[in-house]
Amino acid sequence: MDGKTSKKKPGKTDRTGHHRLGFWVSVVTAVLVVFVMIILTLLPLAMEWGAERMLLSFGAKTATISDIDFNPITGSLSVHDLQVAGLDADRASMERLTVKVDLFPVFRKRIRFRKISLTGLSLDIRQFEDGSVTIGGLSIPEKGEAEQLETEVESAASPWGLGLGTLDVKRLTVHLITPSIDDTVVLKHLSLENIETWTPEKSGDYALKADFLGGTVAMEGTTRPFIESMQVSTRIKLEELSLERLTPYIKNTPVRSLSGSLSGQGTVNATLSLQSTLAVASTVQFDFSARDIFLQTATEGLELELHPGALDLDISLDSTINTGNSASKEANFAVTTTLEGTTLRLASDKADLEVLQDAFSAQISGSYSDTGSVDLSRLSVNAGLSLQGLVLKGIDGQAELVQLGSLDIEGIEIDGPDNIRTALIRAGDTVLLARQPKSVSEGEPAQILALKNFEVSGTSLSDRTHLSVGTVQMDSLNTWILREEEGVFEAQRILQGIMNNPTMSAAADTPAVDAGDKESHPEDNLVVDVEEFSLTGENSLTFRDLSVNPPFDVNVDLLNARILKLSSGEKEALTDITINAGMGKYSALSVNGTVRPSWDTPDVELHVQLKAIELPTLTPYSKKYLGYIMRSGRLDTEMDILVKKGILDSQAVLSVNRIEVEEVEEEHLTEEYLDIPVKTALSMLKDKKGDINLTLPIQGDLKDPEFNIRQVVTAATSQALKKGATIYYKDLGVTLLSGGLIPPGAFTLGGKLFEDTTTMKFQPVEFSPLSRKLTKPAKEYLDLMTEKLGEKPEVRLVLCGMIAMEDIDALRQEDTDTDPVDDSAKGSIEDSSTEGSTDAAEETEPSDLPAVEKVPLNKYEKEHLFEIARQRALAVKDHLSELGGIDPERLFICNPDVELVEKGLPPRV
Repeated sequence: MDGKTSKKKPGKTDRTGHHRLGFWVSVVTAVLVVFVMIILTLLPLAMEWGAERMLLSFGAKTATISDIDFNPITGSLSVHDLQVAGLDADRASMERLTVKVDLFPVFRKRIRFRKISLTGLSLDIRQFEDGSVTIGGLSIPEKGEAEQLETEVESAASPWGLGLGTLDVKRLTVHLITPSIDDTVVLKHLSLENIETWTPEKSGDYALKADFLGGTVAMEGTTRPFIESMQVSTRIKLEELSLERLTPYIKNTPVRSLSGSLSGQGTVNATLSLQSTLAVASTVQFDFSARDIFLQTATEGLELELHPGALDLDISLDSTINTGNSASKEANFAVTTTLEGTTLRLASDKADLEVLQDAFSAQISGSYSDTGSVDLSRLSVNAGLSLQGLVLKGIDGQAELVQLGSLDIEGIEIDGPDNIRTALIRAGDTVLLARQPKSVSEGEPAQILALKNFEVSGTSLSDRTHLSVGTVQMDSLNTWILREEEGVFEAQRILQGIMNNPTMSAAADTPAVDAGDKESHPEDNLVVDVEEFSLTGENSLTFRDLSVNPPFDVNVDLLNARILKLSSGEKEALTDITINAGMGKYSALSVNGTVRPSWDTPDVELHVQLKAIELPTLTPYSKKYLGYIMRSGRLDTEMDILVKKGILDSQAVLSVNRIEVEEVEEEHLTEEYLDIPVKTALSMLKDKKGDINLTLPIQGDLKDPEFNIRQVVTAATSQALKKGATIYYKDLGVTLLSGGLIPPGAFTLGGKLFEDTTTMKFQPVEFSPLSRKLTKPAKEYLDLMTEKLGEKPEVRLVLCGMIAMEDIDALRQEDTDTDPVDDSAKGSIEDSSTEGSTDAAEETEPSDLPAVEKVPLNKYEKEHLFEIARQRALAVKDHLSELGGIDPERLFICNPDVELVEKGLPPRV
């Protein structure tokens, strides 16, 4: 046995060693797996615990997270049900956050979030009085800490890349709370895709939809945020945003109330560069639509309310801003707007006004550029405006100041504030100062002024001191001027009714400026040049004065005017003036000549002519100031007005035909009575035919502080009376001075000598009661008269309309009749013959109305009957002149006396 050698099975020891090694590897692996599993199990808990502790460290009262799932192998992180409660009951909550990260780009120092999904995030954001802010009850880090973190990131030697595959946010609710705002914004959906810092040229897509201000905001587009010049392209849509919910955001502005809805859509393309200086380039195209807007503002002394029914606004803007060393701003813009159904109210300490407007539209385009500070001289604008249906009145609705049918302004060009031009300004159907219906009598206009068309062409404003106008044209101007019984003009009363302070005046509110101030600030004086002014069409001016008895009425029609080269400056511009007007069918006014500035002491050379002015129309003033009634007479005047360097040297030629006056009884004289012996003066001035022809020199120094035109006229009249007295006694052949005989065949009238006078007498022309129309027999009788007058061309007629008792009875019957007056019946009465009307009168039962002796005529009756009598005389004159061919200068209208009623006589002329 000793000699035997021991033998082992080959490989047994190796298998045992390997078995032991494998065992320990398995054990270690199992331990590692268990450890990793423990780590993976505990890590979410640790992350949850750490996240909660961090939230508590930011000031949260409580912070809980339901679950955190983290898978480092797949790079996925999920956070579920986050709840944070902070100070002041502010909260933050989140349903779910999922983050998926691509792991392999980490080796290239890139972090790419494959997907970030956030659902159900709700935040309370509060700003306190001191300006501090909390988010979900958590305090925001101090600015210094944020700056330090930013500095540390920037100081990294090699920055990491950042990329995002998809960002998906749903139901993000932000509750904003400030001392003046309590509002909620709900972000329904936000998505952002494919942006990476290492591929900056690649565009990322984004979309957003949110509930804001009670409406909806939607945005979508593309962005490239990581290129040197960041780019964004956005399409925006606004739907029914409530303007009322904007009020808290503008609390510290003059806006007191705001309501209405706003909608719109548009695009924004912008490029932003932050390399060394800020550079922005943008293109904006937007269409806004607002409905039922109400805006109320208030500042010191002024309150404004604006209520446009519908507003549409289209905006186009191309702009660039560069804040470099040569800072610059450039913009091209275009705006189109329409505004319908607008109400504007203005209330101040001086006036309360309301503006109603039907439709307004404007087209505006232009450009602006500067190189640093704002320079309005670099602003260029082209525009056109159009307005339809504008009413300006008092807020109480009692007085309308302006009614404007239309207004168009074409060709507006603005090259800075010192150069403004318009091609054409056109206004149509303009009414100023509408009268209250209760104050408008039959036949009177409903407004103080009405203008059919108004055009101004070729207007330019230079240097804010020189306004140049090419032509001003007015068409169909009708003006009504009423002086009321108290002596106040109706227009003045209407304006005072609107003013809160009726006694205020421009002079009281504006400090006086002496001549020295004007000379030291010549740029404050605006010089206006008008190349041509013209008044065309059917124009009229009616003046009625109720402060005299009887009321004075004059109507100026066929009015037209033309003025060439009108200037308010001091230059040697010669202004040509032509004015023509008619006053009824037979009277006329003409003014022709030139005026040369300066306007303080202008050079004037005018020829003024008044033709066929019926003097009885002036009776209201002759009664008041002279104590005489103008029964008949006609005035023709030619006046040459000449002023050279302030020296008046003029001459008036007066011709008065068939003037007859009657003294007013002493008890009826007014306080303004001047006690001038008019009747004696007229007797002295009349010639053999009973006419007066005078040449009056009118001279004076306009620069004399004591100059008074009344004194000049009085002196001229005195000279005329002396001259008239000389002629008077010369005509008498010194009969009264020497006892000589009056020539045979002559006769005297009122102490004046007449020779070769032919007298003709005609029967009256009869009318039906209250009628102003000629009956058929009356027309036949007037045709016979024309034959007789044709044989005597030197004969002149005075036509006096007379009122009869039949007129008074008929007028009072109309006033007491409860049924409306039958126009057809009126016509049959007016067109009936005199005989027919007489027969009818005889068959009618006696009137039960009181006679005029018992009940005198009242004011209304006097005015009504006076106008009837005057119209009757005019009807006779028209027939004789227009159908009979009698020269109207041979026919005179007398002043009717409606109180002088002779019994038994019919209505007549």
